[in-house]
Amino acid sequence: MEQHDFAWALRQALAEKKIMRSGWNGKGIFVAAHIPSGGVQDWLNTPYLYIDTTGLQSNNPDVHKGRWSWVPSMQDLFADDWEILE
Repeated sequence: MEQHDFAWALRQALAEKKIMRSGWNGKGIFVAAHIPSGGVQDWLNTPYLYIDTTGLQSNNPDVHKGRWSWVPSMQDLFADDWEILE
């Protein structure tokens, strides 16, 4: 699978695709962008990135799974192993 830098990955997230790094330890997790619809029901009216770990594959029964807002680390920003989750 072809891999790319963070600038490419951010453009994909803004195009409503799920992105991930092949170098991440956890499999089954991804980052996506919340793009506000502008409607009254949209609780946050600015775009943001979130990480979804609900599909995390782990043998640890205590691992926390869910969705949280996400800020990339320095490693994520400079990594060139970004890809689209298919």
